[in-house]
Amino acid sequence: MGKPLLTTPPYRPYRDSRLLATVTVSMLCVAFAGDIVNVVMNLHIASVTDAMIHRPSTVTSAEISGVDQFRHHVVPWLTPALLVAVAVPFVAWFRRSRLNAASFAPGATRVAEGWSVGGWVVPLAAFWMPLP
Repeated sequence: MGKPLLTTPPYRPYRDSRLLATVTVSMLCVAFAGDIVNVVMNLHIASVTDAMIHRPSTVTSAEISGVDQFRHHVVPWLTPALLVAVAVPFVAWFRRSRLNAASFAPGATRVAEGWSVGGWVVPLAAFWMPLP
């Protein structure tokens, strides 16, 4: 028979990851809502641009100014901000889940615990880390 669970030091106690999972899913919903806003605004930008090309007399300078301000002041930071808002709790949840996996079966994983975060920071490692 194998070794009993949690007898090989050092092991970490199980820590609940439900709060991190809830925060991650909530931030994914916020990011999804932000993406919907981004798509709607891009469709509005396209319609104003189309009107400027085909019916220039129907477009007001206020519409052009509003579209221009949105494109230059909101779009550049909206997507990166949402990405960070999702990435931080996701990586924290992923690390907590990895540490919990080590508490259930110490030594069962092939790579060190730091790779649960390092694998997201070093994307090229994804090509060689899964290899046996």
